[in-house]
Amino acid sequence: MDKRNQTELTEGLNTYRIHPILMSDRNANDLFENLQRKKDCGEPLTKEDLVPLTLSLLMGGAMPMEDRVTQTFRYLQEEPLEKEDQRNLEALTYALATKFLDQSAMTQLEGMIKMTELRQMLYNDGLADGIRQGLSQGIFSIARNLLGSVSDEFIIEKTGITPEQLQELKEEKAKDKNVTDECFKP
Repeated sequence: MDKRNQTELTEGLNTYRIHPILMSDRNANDLFENLQRKKDCGEPLTKEDLVPLTLSLLMGGAMPMEDRVTQTFRYLQEEPLEKEDQRNLEALTYALATKFLDQSAMTQLEGMIKMTELRQMLYNDGLADGIRQGLSQGIFSIARNLLGSVSDEFIIEKTGITPEQLQELKEEKAKDKNVTDECFKP
């Protein structure tokens, strides 16, 4: 039996069955045409209409991948959805786009989603990571500068670093001192 088309597995007394859904057998062109037709007739698009758009990158059809992503984001931005639903659908579309689009297409996509909730969420996450890194670097810099001036216990207590991290700072400082001494030998 061909492993790729296997829909049943028997393991001891248990038999597991699946019903595969092959997205490549579906046509993304038809999906977008049907949505446009519905919109042209004045019918509102529902969440149920928009969810399949997120899977359009997995479908067959002649429409280029970039166009599928662009159209999906356009529909998601134009249709009234609850904020959480919109954010989830945009995030899923973006995640799939990172797998199927090249770097230049992703750059264009990022320009298009500048004003979406997803973009704001990605920005906020990046900002928070940057702040955490900056604070951490500042704390280590302060601890390093305090070495030799105050007790190790004081540094650990006031900066919140671990004894292991303090030991690493001491080793780095000793290494730096050795390099400096070597550079300025007469």
